Amino acid sequence: MSDSPPSVIGELQEPDSESDLAQAVEQWAKKSPEAVAIESEEGTVSYEELRNKTDHWKERLIEAGVE
Repeated sequence: MSDSPPSVIGELQEPDSESDLAQAVEQWAKKSPEAVAIESEEGTVSYEELRNKTDHWKERLIEAGVE
């Protein structure tokens, strides 16, 4: 299992912080939406799916008043 898709990582800079990580996921989702972001025994999640899930939870937290 790798930290990032080989087809994308060569073109994008590795993240140095959590905010950089969020930006990197967004870039990877735009560049290679179907690339595997997370791989486990239970299956895989693409960068597009990861972005959609994080956007969903971000909206839910904002609605709940979390800043």
